[in-house]
Amino acid sequence: MRKFWEVFVIVVCVTSLLSCTTRRENIQTRVALPDEVVQVSYGTDGSPVVAEIEGKPISERMVMDFIRSYGVGPHGMKGVEKTLQNFLDRELAVYDVVSRDLPRLSQYAGQVKIFYYSTLGADYLKNKLREKVEITGEEVAGVLPEKFLVGNFDLISFPSEEEAREAMEEIKSVKDFYHYAEKHRDRVSSTGDIYPGSGFFHPFDDATLFAMKSNTFAGYFETGIGPALVAVRYVRELTPKEVEELVAKRRSDLVERKVPRYVNEILDRHKISVDSSKVYELAEREIEFRSDALLDEKVAQVDDIPITYLNVKRWLRRSYLEYLKGITGETLGKFMLNDTNNLVKQIAAGLEAEKEGYSLTDESYRRGFDELRRRYYYYIGIIDHLGGLLHVTEKEMKKYYQENLDRFFRVPERMKVAHIFTRRYKKAKDIYEKLMKGESFEELAEKYSEDPSSRGNGGVVGMIYKGRKFYRDIQDELFKPEYRKKGAVTDILIGAEGYHIVKVLEYYPEKTFPYEEVKESIRSAVMYSKFEDARKEYVEELKKKYKLVIHEKEAEALKEKIKKFYEKKKDFKKVNPH
Repeated sequence: MRKFWEVFVIVVCVTSLLSCTTRRENIQTRVALPDEVVQVSYGTDGSPVVAEIEGKPISERMVMDFIRSYGVGPHGMKGVEKTLQNFLDRELAVYDVVSRDLPRLSQYAGQVKIFYYSTLGADYLKNKLREKVEITGEEVAGVLPEKFLVGNFDLISFPSEEEAREAMEEIKSVKDFYHYAEKHRDRVSSTGDIYPGSGFFHPFDDATLFAMKSNTFAGYFETGIGPALVAVRYVRELTPKEVEELVAKRRSDLVERKVPRYVNEILDRHKISVDSSKVYELAEREIEFRSDALLDEKVAQVDDIPITYLNVKRWLRRSYLEYLKGITGETLGKFMLNDTNNLVKQIAAGLEAEKEGYSLTDESYRRGFDELRRRYYYYIGIIDHLGGLLHVTEKEMKKYYQENLDRFFRVPERMKVAHIFTRRYKKAKDIYEKLMKGESFEELAEKYSEDPSSRGNGGVVGMIYKGRKFYRDIQDELFKPEYRKKGAVTDILIGAEGYHIVKVLEYYPEKTFPYEEVKESIRSAVMYSKFEDARKEYVEELKKKYKLVIHEKEAEALKEKIKKFYEKKKDFKKVNPH
């Protein structure tokens, strides 16, 4: 199963076929693009060759890049076979597209240019631009410590100096320190390695701390996280090699600080526009319709390169649709505007790099661009094969609307909420009583809530949709009639992991989108189902048209690697659920 974004790239491409006449006129219009932008690479990377298409080698590494990019796991060896077959299907299409020079057609060249210049720009910003930043020896010396020492310290933090001083009554040695820490683990942290003058400790305390011996109790200090008792793990002199590494690191830090100024100079040399209001408008549309079919509108431009909202999403190689269940259009708009600005910056840098004769030098960027380009070529080939012949009737669209009303076109009842969460009922009861006496919900959330992700924001957790997974354990109580209004505060709600007190910040009733409003997105969805049939037909034709030779021994060895790759990934997810 493909990722969401890949499906919707196809949907938009299919939508563009509705105007058959226009497409046939455009197909003769070609854009001048260098071979470096258009031509794909083949398996000359030293890894085993697993197949050949018309003599072009397909390497093991090409297959693995494809798998890492798709992020789709197989189910046993059948899934491995399917993954490899999908890759070879795509490569047949890529060969077909390049051999017929389709990427230079005007309707496709824009996206290819965006892929190329953004990748070139990212490479240029990471590598070449940093070489231009001038750093003097005096600047480096100014950010180095006076003495080349390094220290590592353990802390027990306290809300106030008074409490820390009281604790010192029973802590007289490093042994006492760690005995106390064992009983108050929630207060214990470590600084990691720091240098004199880091600013973590009060500047006047550095001399005291760095003069102490390893494994000693240092006493009370003001730190970057507040009042704390400090124990010295170790203090030692840096080795000559460590000094060299520290100087290089500080020089690198100075370069990073100066890079934005150089980037701004690049942006000033190009004609750039970003329509932020259009980005937010299209983000709202994406939330409402859950389809990319209506998102191919211009949101920015760099010189003569227009950028649509959909271009940005294709560039990201992902879709925010995976996360829309708990996100607002405004929040999505912020994400997309940030991504649009980043894309603009990279394209401008790419144009600058081209002027200087700079080409892709970073291996990871070359491979990333090649994989991205191949993926897009696959869809170009399918679309060209279709030739604008698909047609969707009104009857088909209305049938789709009725069959998918709840799934796509009805937004359930929802609330924007804040909560105070605790695992102890007595604590929840005490907090609730404070609320009833008129104390601020936001202040109580920041002070008492045990949810670290929302505590610092007055307890705000965002949007909860009735019937969806987010906070499903308390939804039956939360959506009672008495709470369906702005400002309502619930009783103590019992959840799967503890107790919630919820404040309703906004309430929205269920909303159903009329057929006429979603008609175009439905047209695209119905087209996609027909499009899939056409894709399979296209691939079968390519298998007859081009010679595909599979090297069985190397292919079998690769299948085992693919299987192990997914098994390792699966095991990792078991340990790291996020």
